[in-house]
Amino acid sequence: MVLVELYDSEPIENLVGFIVTEPRKVVFLGEKKKTERFEKIFSGVAKNRNIKTTFESRPVNRNFLQGMVDVLEDLVRSVNEENPKEEIVFDLCGGDDLMLVAAGIVYKAHSEIIQLQRYNVYTNKLIDCDENIISESQSKAEMSFEEYTRIHGGCVIASEYKSGRKSRWEITPELKKDVTEMWAICAQDYRKWNKNTGITAKAASDRNSSPLNIEVNLINEPSKTKEDYKSFTRMLLKAGMINNLKQKGNFCSFNFKNRSVQQCLLKSGVLLELYITIIAESIEENGQKIYNDVMMGAQIDWDGIKSPMSGIDVANEIDVVLMRGLRPIFISCKNGSFLPEELYKLSAVAKHFGGEYAKKVLVTNYLSANDNPARKDNCLQNKDEPNDKYMKRLKRQLLWNRAQEMDIKILCREAIKDEASAAEALKNLYK
Repeated sequence: MVLVELYDSEPIENLVGFIVTEPRKVVFLGEKKKTERFEKIFSGVAKNRNIKTTFESRPVNRNFLQGMVDVLEDLVRSVNEENPKEEIVFDLCGGDDLMLVAAGIVYKAHSEIIQLQRYNVYTNKLIDCDENIISESQSKAEMSFEEYTRIHGGCVIASEYKSGRKSRWEITPELKKDVTEMWAICAQDYRKWNKNTGITAKAASDRNSSPLNIEVNLINEPSKTKEDYKSFTRMLLKAGMINNLKQKGNFCSFNFKNRSVQQCLLKSGVLLELYITIIAESIEENGQKIYNDVMMGAQIDWDGIKSPMSGIDVANEIDVVLMRGLRPIFISCKNGSFLPEELYKLSAVAKHFGGEYAKKVLVTNYLSANDNPARKDNCLQNKDEPNDKYMKRLKRQLLWNRAQEMDIKILCREAIKDEASAAEALKNLYK
């Protein structure tokens, strides 16, 4: 089979056809520099997947209809002369209007030897356009996030966790249980969790003790903070996250259960990222995982070229990335208050590396269902509500509203309160 791809600025439109059908040859039709770039990128994808497809570029002026018709006519003639029995397929996933018109003209003249197809990324169906038959693809089209990033011009330079690969975080039954226990404490009051882990982190930065042992000096903390911290450590002890707890006067000392627990208790945001990652990895439908790739703490280089000079590369970190087939979900996890700039960061990275098929999600304990501006009474100040409390509530509503305007899906406090709720919310992201 010779598959003809009409250049599209969205790489997936030109990639999915050859992933699904694995043709002998792919011919790109488009402007010279752009098609040659795609040819190089897609050759790499084929090599990594052990697909024996070859690639060829045929440059055209995208504003000259007859020129495109002539190039397609020449292509059809040369393929047919070389092997009259070889299939010639025009892939209609990509291409602008004029390219599609040219393809239609050539198809009408040679409909007996040309087939038309397109692939619906949303439904995972390969559509035979000239026969009007919808058929499931032979092999479901899937990509890893590394592949997806590469075809958009970047690369993943590091990650904290990656599906099916040895990572800094290894999701074991013990880690799952520990994260569940810690989340039960965090979910009671995320503000106290953040404050108390902050106190622990400060003590850790000042200590000279052994790695898994810590002593916390609360002498400069208010009485309420001291009591909250001591209560916090007692909850951790009961949950088995620390041991050898000693509380005397202004001092608390204890041992962390292990290094994984230690990391969760020294950096407040790590727990939420792990919680979402572990749940996303476990979600199944009809006996199969619904997300074919899960990555946590993905650092993405924007141009895919490692600079020899330290600090020169432009990179962003995404808290959690999920891949469902060919569609990425970019997730930002916020276990505390945040500024609107975080929404713009998420949107910019998703647009650059995800294209039109990307979904943006904000997972946060900071916002609750009551902050949803869709509630009719939310913009009104309650009769007995203090001004400062009302202004804080209004700030949260404005954040929610801004996220909706930017097409960012919000999973609020109630949506992630427990594993069952979070699993349901994550499962339904693409429904």
